[in-house]
Amino acid sequence: MKTMKSFGFFLMLLVLGVGFSSCGDDYESRLPELLIKNPLEFESSKDDITLSQVFRNEDLTNYGISSEVSWCDPWIDYETSTIYVKVLGRGQSTDADPYSDRSCNVTLTDIRDNTVRSFTVTQKQLNEILINGNEAQVPSEGGDVPVELQHNVGYQVSIPGDASWITEKKAAGTRGLEKATVTLSVAENNSGSARSAIVSIKSTDGKIERNFRILQAFSPVLTIDPKEFTVDELSQTISINVTANFKLETYPEEDWVTTGGRETVDDTHFVQKINISAFTEKKENRASTVEFYANVKTAEGTYREIKETVKITQERTFYIPADTVKLEVGDSTVVELFNKNKLEAKWSTSDDQEFTVDSKGQIKCVGADGDGKATITVKSKDGKYSDQVIAVANMVKDMSKFLTCKWDKGTEVVGKDTTYTVGCTISMAEGGPTISLKGYTFYNDSTAQKTVSWDGKTLSAKGSVSTSDVSLVKEMNYYVDWKYTYAKEDYILRFSMDEKITITKQTPTPAPAPAATRRSSRSRR
Repeated sequence: MKTMKSFGFFLMLLVLGVGFSSCGDDYESRLPELLIKNPLEFESSKDDITLSQVFRNEDLTNYGISSEVSWCDPWIDYETSTIYVKVLGRGQSTDADPYSDRSCNVTLTDIRDNTVRSFTVTQKQLNEILINGNEAQVPSEGGDVPVELQHNVGYQVSIPGDASWITEKKAAGTRGLEKATVTLSVAENNSGSARSAIVSIKSTDGKIERNFRILQAFSPVLTIDPKEFTVDELSQTISINVTANFKLETYPEEDWVTTGGRETVDDTHFVQKINISAFTEKKENRASTVEFYANVKTAEGTYREIKETVKITQERTFYIPADTVKLEVGDSTVVELFNKNKLEAKWSTSDDQEFTVDSKGQIKCVGADGDGKATITVKSKDGKYSDQVIAVANMVKDMSKFLTCKWDKGTEVVGKDTTYTVGCTISMAEGGPTISLKGYTFYNDSTAQKTVSWDGKTLSAKGSVSTSDVSLVKEMNYYVDWKYTYAKEDYILRFSMDEKITITKQTPTPAPAPAATRRSSRSRR
């Protein structure tokens, strides 16, 4: 009986122990059953990003959460049964390598039974293309430009359509932030100016673009041949050979030189035409220049003025230096002709009633129709060269308007005798013609006191000629007769004691007629 009681007590303790044990084993963690997204993926961003996952109808109060890295911060909102995970922006101080993907483990722990569960958090790299420098200077002759870069994305090089002078030398690229070199080949600069272009290096997805500027200098080249011309007086066009790798303007100095067209030979060579007008001025030569000018951009912000000058000399080779030739009626002269190349000349006159001209260029004033003018023309035999001179007959002027006289008088007393001295000066006023004085005769009361003759003493405008003094015992009606020749005619100018002038044209004495020849009686017989 005692044994049975002991057994019953033991059985009760066993039941109670089992009962207690069963109560302790009733808790089973739900952590393994949670549908947690794994891995939890974050996109690349320089900003902080937070993702969350809600577990409806789940009690998360027994769970703790932690991360193994500083850039990942997880936590649980127990009221809403939500797990939050925040990752710090890429490139922050906690990010040792922003240009590579990163990941970490986040651990959940059930504090009641120490059940542990982990999931992975990942974040993509910052995609980047880094260029060493932002521009390159290239000489005028061109060359290769290495562009050093680092990239962790595929990329492509974009060259502007108007920068065909830049080309890319293809090279293989790699993934991950690694070094690469893009080599740009720059052609020789014959554009006429310094130039620049922006080359873009873009990621293949178009999200990243980095620019690199190419600055190319320009070296101007200019040669002109020839730089000096000597041409004759004819209207003509000359050609100047120009080699230039930039745009030029032409500026003639004188208006008788004008710019013509241009004939293009190739990209840097052309022939400039220059038009020259006929030279008709009465002088040996004239000169002008043609300036070739440009203000060239040789580098960014730098300009250079370039000037080259071509000299043009135009010469008269066949011309009459004089504008006019003046002759008295009946006079002749040979017209001066400058004939550098000794060309055969032909002469003509526009009015042979006024002036005649012979084959040697001798003209004569005949003055038959009273016009008093003619145009004398000379031409080369081939007709290429010609010139003219105006021949003018000196018309007879009214000499009473130009000739003046005055007396030079004095007295001399010796004892009781008084002697009178008289002289005369004849003058030609300004604008008067030239005459030839033949002499003079001094009269006192119609009696010749003194006669002087000259072969021809010239009296021109603003000139004067005086007689020698004549001594008179008694002043009576004295006067002087001046003899002169003008326009092939003879004249006498009488200056009287009372200072009056009278001019008389002399009539030529006709030559005596030849005596009639008598026929002898014998001849009549």
